[in-house]
Amino acid sequence: MTSMPKLSALAISIALLAAPSAFAQAVSPIGSAPTVRGSGAYVTQIGAGNRATVTQRQGSTSTSAGVGQFGSGNVAVVTQDGDSQFARVIQTGDENQTTVDQDGDARNAAEVIQIGAGNRAHLNQTAVAAANAAVVLQTGDRNRVDLSQQGSANSAILAQDGSDNVMSVDQTGDNNALTWSQQGNNLSGSTVIMEGGRSMTIIQTGGS
Repeated sequence: MTSMPKLSALAISIALLAAPSAFAQAVSPIGSAPTVRGSGAYVTQIGAGNRATVTQRQGSTSTSAGVGQFGSGNVAVVTQDGDSQFARVIQTGDENQTTVDQDGDARNAAEVIQIGAGNRAHLNQTAVAAANAAVVLQTGDRNRVDLSQQGSANSAILAQDGSDNVMSVDQTGDNNALTWSQQGNNLSGSTVIMEGGRSMTIIQTGGS
């Protein structure tokens, strides 16, 4: 159950960061997740008590969002303001929560995959002149990611495999690139702050 989603997430990460504009036009589905093509909102739900809310501001063009929920009690909230925004959320399990807020004069692209129970992901993206991109993969239970991208050409790939792990990231300015992996339980750290032109790779393993 874990190997296929991880490989798919890696492929998504490469495609999203390398060519987000092309990626938004034709996204290969993961399992039964909605395929996002062009503008609009696409939702697939299998299970009980799932909730998906997609808000696309009036006047936004070439903006798309897809939500796939497979389980019970999952919540996804996507808010998009501006042109050419892209977001996709896939939740497999129970009581996972994701919020994605996108706005700005340039493109934002976000992909969130949650496999497990009680995971939380909160993404806020504001693009100024060039695209911001983010990929979040949470496998396990009660993991948390908070990501803020404010600027241009920022990228983040955040992967949690385990339970009760915490990530907090604040990217401001332009051309920041972060890859952060947590493999284990109860892993956390200080908020990663990147203020322009920074590149960083973090690998955390172990934990209790």
